[in-house]
Amino acid sequence: MCRMNYFLIKTEPEVYSYGDLVKDKRTAWSGVAAAPALMHMRTMRKGDLAFFYHTGKEKQIVAVAKIVSDPYPDPTAKDDRLIVVDIQPLEHL
Repeated sequence: MCRMNYFLIKTEPEVYSYGDLVKDKRTAWSGVAAAPALMHMRTMRKGDLAFFYHTGKEKQIVAVAKIVSDPYPDPTAKDDRLIVVDIQPLEHL
């Protein structure tokens, strides 16, 4: 039996919005440094889904994104603990 997990990813829409993800078609979800969040990111697998949450004034889930890679080391970070996953837009809510 194939099991799918669901996650919540949050962003400041002024920094990177769901509209940006739609325009980019795919991105590496990076910038996560908090230990609890990294722990959950390490469990993400290709095919899982993520609710895309806009913080700030919106404070709402605006879309669903698909995890399209397993976690891998953040190629832009100097800290070996930091990881990223690739995501792509799935559905605007």
